[in-house]
This record gives sequence, structure tokens and C-alpha cells, in this order.
Amino acid sequence: MDFHLNTSSIEQISTHLKACDALFVPKLSSYVTIESYAEKLFNKAERIECFEENELLALLAFYVNLDKNFCFITNVSVDEKWS
Repeated sequence: MDFHLNTSSIEQISTHLKACDALFVPKLSSYVTIESYAEKLFNKAERIECFEENELLALLAFYVNLDKNFCFITNVSVDEKWS
């Protein structure tokens, strides 16, 4: 397992979120379009990522606003096979 900061692609984020979809209550896909959310996370969030080879296993995503001294965690997800 390897940990990285902001190295995942939109496709890796989307694949990971789809794999974790049913673990959210309610399902993540019931209130966001996963592909759009993955793109937003890629473009606007800071991400701490856990990989096994090229597979994104876990994702912590958060938004930071230094001007307002503000941080908001928007996603914590771990693929079920690794939790």
C-alpha cells in the first residue's frame, strides 16, 4: 500500500466512488452524479489517497480556503474489500 497526495486521475476517483457507492447511506449516486463529483474532487479538492498498485483503495478529500481559515472534509471512503 502506498499513500499519495493528489495523484489520482478523474477516472480512478470515479471508479473508486462507484465501488464504494453502496457503502454510503444513502447511496452516493442517489444525490450526486459520480462522474461529475469525481471531476469536482479532482479539480477543487485536496486528496489523500491510498493505492495498491494502480488501484485507488481509500480516499480522503477536503476543500481548503486559507483566506477564511476554513477546511471542509467532503469525502472519506474505503473500498469494502479493504475495510
